[in-house]
Amino acid sequence: QVQPLLRYIADAAKQERPQELCGFDCQFTAAASQTTLASDFQAFVQTLPDEPVYRDNGATVMEVLGEPAQSWSPPNDEEQLRLLNAFQSLQDALKDAANSDADSASEREFWGQFLKSTAEYVKIVWSRSSMDPKRSVADMVNPRDAQMADNMLWLALERYPDRKIIVWAATMH
Repeated sequence: QVQPLLRYIADAAKQERPQELCGFDCQFTAAASQTTLASDFQAFVQTLPDEPVYRDNGATVMEVLGEPAQSWSPPNDEEQLRLLNAFQSLQDALKDAANSDADSASEREFWGQFLKSTAEYVKIVWSRSSMDPKRSVADMVNPRDAQMADNMLWLALERYPDRKIIVWAATMH
C-alpha cells in the first residue's frame, strides 16, 4: 500500500527539485532526537550573538533538551514558568533577529518554530503526570494534535510555501 509512495519519493529524489522529508510531530521519539537534537540546538545557539537573551535562554532550554523526554517530570510552578519563559523569550528574539538578518532568517525561523513546538510538548508531558485517569483519550492527544497542525501549517506556509506537500500521519490524528 505504501510502496508506490516510497517509489515516488525515491524517483523524486533524483529530480532537479527533490522531495524534502520532514516531520511535524512535536514529540521526541526518533533515535535522532536522543542522539543529535540537543547538540544540534546547542550548535545553533553558539552561532548567535553573545547576548544574554540568546546565551541565558539557550542554556535554560538546554536544561530541558539535555534530558530524555520520557524523564521530564513537572517541576514546581515557579520553575515551570522560568523554563517556559526561556522558550518564549528565545523564540521572540529569534523572530526579531530573523526579520533583521535575511542571511540566517531560515535557520532562525526553523529553530523559532522548534521552540514553540517543544514548549507545547513540554507542557503536554508535564500535564500527563498529573492527569486524572478518568480523562478521555481526546483530552490527552488533542493538545499534541493541535501543535502538530500548527507545525504542519508552518511548514506549508512558511518553510515550503511553493512546494507540494505529502502529509503522512497516523489515522488517530
